[in-house]
Amino acid sequence: MHFYLDLSNDREINDLLFITDILITDYSSVIYEYSFFKKPVIFYTPDFDEYVSSRSFFYDFDVYNYGKRANNMDELINSIKTSKYNKEKGDKFYKYFCGACDGNSAKRVVDYFLGDK
Repeated sequence: MHFYLDLSNDREINDLLFITDILITDYSSVIYEYSFFKKPVIFYTPDFDEYVSSRSFFYDFDVYNYGKRANNMDELINSIKTSKYNKEKGDKFYKYFCGACDGNSAKRVVDYFLGDK
């Protein structure tokens, strides 16, 4: 009996997000799409200090981050075992970055260009 699926040959990540219980990522923008699902995220970042010093972020990682950060394999394993969705941080992240994703974006664009201003 398997407790995981190896889907590394499936290249369409958006299809995989639907069946993902916990997203483990590094610094990928996939967190924006995954925030729609309101499920746990773990950031596996063993190179965090190096990444910050060489590239950094647009936003402070620990402020906008809505998941746990694991810096090594032991922390990653512990995070998987104890991972829970942080509703407060997740909702704040979603509202800030995805708040306009309400199904009415096309209507707003049409109204802007064709509607009364």
